[in-house]
Amino acid sequence: MGGLKLNDEKPNMVPAGEFIVGTLLHAGVVKPEDAELAVKIVEEELTVWLAIKNFDDAAAKKGGKVPFMITQAQREALRQKGFEDDQIADMTPEKAHRLLGLVK
Repeated sequence: MGGLKLNDEKPNMVPAGEFIVGTLLHAGVVKPEDAELAVKIVEEELTVWLAIKNFDDAAAKKGGKVPFMITQAQREALRQKGFEDDQIADMTPEKAHRLLGLVK
């Protein structure tokens, strides 16, 4: 990671992934040698989250929400609930979201 970088498009702004990982580094949750990978993972999850949120916002304006994917974080949550990888692979996003309480 080599220190936090400012966002070129928005001066005085630190990219979210680096900010989050910097906080986790300071708290001792992430090891310095894992920081670069952690930033990539956090930024990927944020990108997916924003895509889902934008999709959900657009769907809500049209009158409904239809889950279209299962994120890695959601897959991990399903594993913690006792589901095996093959069961998760066979799940529709709608069923996974329902099991996680994300939709009714």
